[in-house]
Amino acid sequence: MMGDGLSWLYVPTGLQDGPLPTHYEPVESPLHNPVYGQQSNPVAKLWERPENRYHLVENPEYPA
Repeated sequence: MMGDGLSWLYVPTGLQDGPLPTHYEPVESPLHNPVYGQQSNPVAKLWERPENRYHLVENPEYPA
């Protein structure tokens, strides 16, 4: 609740993103993200391993 007695969906300053959730495709999704230009979550931890590589979007070998 704000000082004027109402709740606000957006604040004038302080937030980097909006308060609503963002859709990201899973890391190995075979499709491009239809909602946003960012394919997958930028803060997701990806463990690069040579014996278990991630597939890229629209990989012709997907699923291997």
